[in-house]
Amino acid sequence: MTAIIGQGMEMVNTVAGGLKNALTFSPSKGANDEWIDLLKLYDGKLIPDNIVKDTKVFKENKAWIENVIKEGYDVLDAGGGTNSTFYNMEKEILYGVKK
Repeated sequence: MTAIIGQGMEMVNTVAGGLKNALTFSPSKGANDEWIDLLKLYDGKLIPDNIVKDTKVFKENKAWIENVIKEGYDVLDAGGGTNSTFYNMEKEILYGVKK
């Protein structure tokens, strides 16, 4: 069982597509709808970390990576930069590394 993390879901899904049965994070419809509304509100501007961390999608992503670790998945880190609140949270939980 393999789970994929990384910065940017497009890249994560591309990596996952090359593997059999790889698990990636997928938010609930409610969390996704809330995130889309927030993106519209900020209209291309950077959303502050404190706002991101209070969203349903962030909380679901955090619960997902914690469950991945608990369930014993192998985690493939597809990489990315250091400017993603989501990816930084995943790395902190997985490796104990803070940005």
